Amino acid sequence: MDSEPSPEEIMRQQEEKLRDKYGDLKPKKKLIHKDVKYFDSADYSLQQQDKEHHKGEEDVRALPVKMGASPPKHPKSRFPGVQ
Repeated sequence: MDSEPSPEEIMRQQEEKLRDKYGDLKPKKKLIHKDVKYFDSADYSLQQQDKEHHKGEEDVRALPVKMGASPPKHPKSRFPGVQ
């Protein structure tokens, strides 16, 4: 009986063909380290400027809320008498 090869057998054959063609490829080393926080030098300098600008300021979210939310304001109509 001539049965079809299993998916695992097909995968193994394809891997062998690729290995014969390209050899054993080693995984590439990572280009970006996980501990890097900045995309480029401009991001780094902006972060440093922001740190210097906010020295001594309190975090606004840590301050207690003193008043409730104000009601929404409706813009004045451009046409008097029309709402």
